[in-house]
Formats: sequence, structure tokens, C-alpha cells
Amino acid sequence: MFFRFLARSCEVKTLRYTVGVMLAWLAVVPLASAQQTTAEVPDTLDQATIDYLMDQPLNWMFGMNFMVVNPQDSLRSAYQSLDAPSVGYGLGFDVAYYFDPIPLAITGQFAVNFMGSGSYQRTEYRLESQNVHIPVTVGVRFQPNLMNTFFPYVEGVGGFSLFSTSAEVRPTRVDQNTTFTGPQPETNASWTYGIGAGVMVTLANIITIPDEVERVAIDVRFRYLRNTDVAIPAFQLDAGSYTIEQVLVPSPRMVMFNLGVIGHF
Repeated sequence: MFFRFLARSCEVKTLRYTVGVMLAWLAVVPLASAQQTTAEVPDTLDQATIDYLMDQPLNWMFGMNFMVVNPQDSLRSAYQSLDAPSVGYGLGFDVAYYFDPIPLAITGQFAVNFMGSGSYQRTEYRLESQNVHIPVTVGVRFQPNLMNTFFPYVEGVGGFSLFSTSAEVRPTRVDQNTTFTGPQPETNASWTYGIGAGVMVTLANIITIPDEVERVAIDVRFRYLRNTDVAIPAFQLDAGSYTIEQVLVPSPRMVMFNLGVIGHF
């Protein structure tokens, strides 16, 4: 009798123990699974993941740059005849598609260069002029990727340029025979082609968890551009009168220096 009671007590304890273990296991397994699932989406990146993301191609490039334009030969002489500066300054806007890891890019640029103003004065009149050069170009660029840090390139470009001169004639004295002419814009276009070389240097890499990366780079570039013949207005002030003439500038050339910031996306 005593042994039967002891056996039954052991069976009850064993059953309670088994049930308790099962309930504990059912409670722990979901918690462990949740912890494992959370661990699969880390809130930080290890070096291997960073290296992987850095090697992903960034195809689109957008940027803005400061430009210095140095006209050559006949074009320089034409601006000097307007008493304008020999060097211009402007802003350029770039867009490109980079076929990384293939070292090839298709580029486009729109720029506005202010070539300065000039002023002539005679006894009766004073002539003031404003000169603007607007190049619009597309190009093909050979651009290798060196360790995601240096991107040297050479390029060939083509497009068109607008040469705009706006002149305003003001009288220096007022009498009945004095005439006044407001701003008279003269704009001429020519085809543009040339070569360039430069380098992009990475300033910062921006990584967004889990898998986004962007790059900011400084861009230093030189371009040599040549244009087809273009007519530049020339203004002549004589005693009591003035004339505006179109002077043909054969094959105007210019050297351009660009310094800008480029974003890779």
C-alpha cells in the first residue's frame, strides 16, 4: 500500500514537472525567435558590410561648379574692342550617367559666363555694354574608379554656345538734338566642340542603414573649347553719332577652368 502511494506521488510530481517544462519551453521559444529576428536587422554596420556598400556602383552624378573663362586670340580681341575684361566668370550645372564599373560616362553641362562690361565715352554719348557667354554641351568621358576615392577623366564634348552683348547708349549732355537708345541685345550662336581633363576626389561617403550609399566629391576640370565663326557686335562712337556693326570672329577659342561639387547617387 505504501509503495503504491509513493509510486503515484512520483507519477504526479513527474507529470507536474513535465508540464512545467513544456510551458516554460513554449514561453521561451517565441522570445528567443523574436530576439533572433531582431538580430537579423542590425542597427550598425560592420566593416565588411561597409566595404560591400562602398563597392556598389553609383550611376547618377549631379553638381554645380564655379567657372573661369579665358578667351583666346580673336575672341579676346573682340571683347577688348568693347573695353570689356579679358577674363569671364560664371556658374555651370552638370549632370552625368556613369556606367561604373565600366569607366565610361555620358555628361551634360549648362553654364552662364559673365564676360564683364565695357564703357566708352565721347563728348555727347556714353556707351555701356554687358557680355554673356552661354555654352550648352554634352560629352563622352573615360573615367576609371580608383578605390572609390579618385576618379580621373578625359573627355570629348560638343554642343553650341550663345554669345550675347547688350549695349545701352546714354547722352552725356541734354539738349534738343540728343537722342537716347535703351538696351539693345545682340545674340549670336555657334557650334562648340573641344576636349577636357580633370579629376574627382571623394570628400565624404554617406551610408544609410541598411543598404543606401551616396558620395560627395570635389571636381577640378580644364576644358579647351573651339567654336565655329561667330559675329560679335562692335560699337563705334563718333562726334555726335554712333554705329553698331557685326564683326566676324573666326574660330573663337577659350580655355575654361571649373571647380565644383558633385553628388553621386
